[in-house]
Amino acid sequence: MTKEQATKETREIIESNRYMTLATTDGKMPWASPVYYSVDENYNFFFVSSKEARHSKFIESNSQVSLAIFNSTLPSMEVNGVQVEGKASLVSAADLPGVIRNYYQKVRKLEKSIGKESLLAGRYKGLRLRRFYKIQPTRFYTLGYGKEGVDIRVEVLLEDLKDNE
Repeated sequence: MTKEQATKETREIIESNRYMTLATTDGKMPWASPVYYSVDENYNFFFVSSKEARHSKFIESNSQVSLAIFNSTLPSMEVNGVQVEGKASLVSAADLPGVIRNYYQKVRKLEKSIGKESLLAGRYKGLRLRRFYKIQPTRFYTLGYGKEGVDIRVEVLLEDLKDNE
């Protein structure tokens, strides 16, 4: 697989899927959670979750996370995925309106039932339980094939993803 093919596949997988598996840990126990995501032009990932969820509490104590995105409905010989390492944090109050707009534009494009009331930033701060989280990626990988068709991990550079051909 060429660098260009790996970059193109990574971009397509991120843009065409809705859910990622988020992996967090408190240093003692790992935890994996499926979460709906959006991504911005810098390939930062965003998701909404309860601040009481296990993965949210783990992020409070350890911001290092990983995630996987793949289409589980494909036959095994056609499936490919993306793995990402990164740092998770709460979205700041100043950034919240833009993040909400980006997130719900993707949701509305895919699911017409989401209403405008979800755009209200007040629903995601203060005493409310739900929060927006941001994952700033540090490394991207996709699937390639080595000797005898054995799966190998192929690194894809963030700079290449941002360069839209």
